[in-house]
Amino acid sequence: MRFRLQRSAKTLTISARGLSGILCMIAVLLVPYLLSLRYSLAAQEATALIRHYLRYQSSQRYAELYRDGKINAPASQIYEEELEKINKLQFESVKIGRLFPDYFLSVRPTFYVKAVIRDDNGQLTTRYFHLGTDNLVIGETSEFLWALVL
Repeated sequence: MRFRLQRSAKTLTISARGLSGILCMIAVLLVPYLLSLRYSLAAQEATALIRHYLRYQSSQRYAELYRDGKINAPASQIYEEELEKINKLQFESVKIGRLFPDYFLSVRPTFYVKAVIRDDNGQLTTRYFHLGTDNLVIGETSEFLWALVL
């Protein structure tokens, strides 16, 4: 790319070679993004995956009680109430993104989700999730990692 500064006019002029270089750089960044659109994820799919992940985490806690032999009626009631709370969660906003290198390096994309969730008490919480390939929720992530998501 070639840029020339005309000192008298104090304007920046871009030559044809410089403009073609800029267009090539845009194409290099845009083509992987456009090719990855067929793997995009809708907000409804993301919320369904997050609900499934939360139910799975709850069942893992209940399974641990079962292995320890501490299953009783109150524990079962708590598990049932927890599943009802998960089903009643309201997703106020769901933002889906991918890490920048993922556009170039991954054949099947992984998604990161920022979800603002309202519970039964009306409390809003912001949680960050890492969705892997093949509709698998890998786990929760941090706000720092979300800052690196495009």
